[in-house]
Amino acid sequence: MSVVNPVSVRRYKLFNQTIFKIISTKYYNCLVLFKIFKFTKYNYNRLSLRGLLSWLTKSKENLLYLDHSLGGGTALYSFNKVQELSKKYNVIVCQYDAFLKKYIFSNDVGKICCATKKIPGCILGCVQKIVINNLVGYKNTPDILNIVTNAKNNNIALSIDVMVHDYYCVCPTVHLIKPDVTTCVMRDCVVCTKCQKNIGAWRNTWKNFLTNVVDSVTVFSRSSKKILLSVYPELDSKIKIVPHVVEYVHQVKIKKHNGINIAIVGSLYSIKGQKLVCEMLSFLPKHVKIIHIGQFYGVPPQHPQFICAGPYDLQSLPDIVEKYMPDIAFIPSIVPETFSFTTSECMQMGLPVACFNIGAPVERVSKYDKGLVISKIDPRVAVREILEFIKHKADK
Repeated sequence: MSVVNPVSVRRYKLFNQTIFKIISTKYYNCLVLFKIFKFTKYNYNRLSLRGLLSWLTKSKENLLYLDHSLGGGTALYSFNKVQELSKKYNVIVCQYDAFLKKYIFSNDVGKICCATKKIPGCILGCVQKIVINNLVGYKNTPDILNIVTNAKNNNIALSIDVMVHDYYCVCPTVHLIKPDVTTCVMRDCVVCTKCQKNIGAWRNTWKNFLTNVVDSVTVFSRSSKKILLSVYPELDSKIKIVPHVVEYVHQVKIKKHNGINIAIVGSLYSIKGQKLVCEMLSFLPKHVKIIHIGQFYGVPPQHPQFICAGPYDLQSLPDIVEKYMPDIAFIPSIVPETFSFTTSECMQMGLPVACFNIGAPVERVSKYDKGLVISKIDPRVAVREILEFIKHKADK
């Protein structure tokens, strides 16, 4: 049994307090992240593995939920998924904490927690199901896969499910992005080796695990299934497509206004197309503005046609959108998203939506009567085709 050192606990509490302050002032989805922190809140008076195990009830089967601790859209999914699973299972949540260099275990309401240097065999031995939600950020992913494999070998009835929120199981770059921050097309392993020298060993490890150990693989778009099958064709019968449901935003009413407003909703950083958006400013006519609603990582461009609305929470998103009166929402991501919540949110609000011809957003935008799929990942092309689309809509 391993118990957290009191000094480490104090350091960790201070660290969490600092993170809370940062989140409350900077993160666009601060409301969601506060809920996640509340969900994984550590009760330092009960830091024992024994306490966690004694919480398990005989009326339910036990489930181990392996997840990262990095926040974001996956964390929102985890919060809702664990609540759903807890109706049927005693859920033990495991996250690797790089600050403590330990695995943090908590029950499904986050009230009983413990921290260990290794995943205890007594936890693996008492669960009937393992859900691998996300392993990004874990100290040694192949070791985790081996641990789960051994647990399966010791209990053939153990059910193992994997959720694909990114492409970590395909490439350790996670988002299929090359070092020069351009999209990887994954032509073949020769091309991949130039970027990731050990890609062959990485994929062989995941292939053996997904093919021989895992019972089901859940993806959230047809695009993800296609990418997975291009690397692991053996998985066809195991993959389930379960799109996320977005019903928490309502339709907006956009008032008539002068000029054209292009809205970008959500965090904006390298893989989300930050550089491309900044380059678009050089090609905008004077009557066109780009309005970014969300967290801009780095220093926003000081440009008269760029408005930085700042962070938001989901409850206030429709009101903020109405305030800035966008003519279209643009999803500038340059990587193959596995789903894209912002795409669905903008469609749910009734906004016209534009995106590049890559990843999951295309599946919905191409079938959307107010959708535009931009032909090329290029700032000049993006501006031209968006403005043509808006003009065409206005002429109807």
